[in-house]
Amino acid sequence: MLVRNDHQKLIRLHGYSLLLFGPKNSFRSFMTSISMHPMFDPFIMVIIMISTIMMIIDNPLNDPNGQTTYVLSIMDLVITCIFCFESVVKIV
Repeated sequence: MLVRNDHQKLIRLHGYSLLLFGPKNSFRSFMTSISMHPMFDPFIMVIIMISTIMMIIDNPLNDPNGQTTYVLSIMDLVITCIFCFESVVKIV
């Protein structure tokens, strides 16, 4: 099956992904169109940079009940979900 990305380039899907999603599967086509979007990789790179900055800010001496620790833990959860979504998109 051919999938058209945003640059109007046709991509031919062949084989099976995870032994479930064939080349004509609409879910696989949708995931391929997401991964081929021109803003997908730059978005992931920005998230990686934000995650790196968060690791710089985090400190084991911070107050465990403080606002900084709370915000960093929430942001860590959100970024982890984004990375999980990226891995599912790339695998499928």
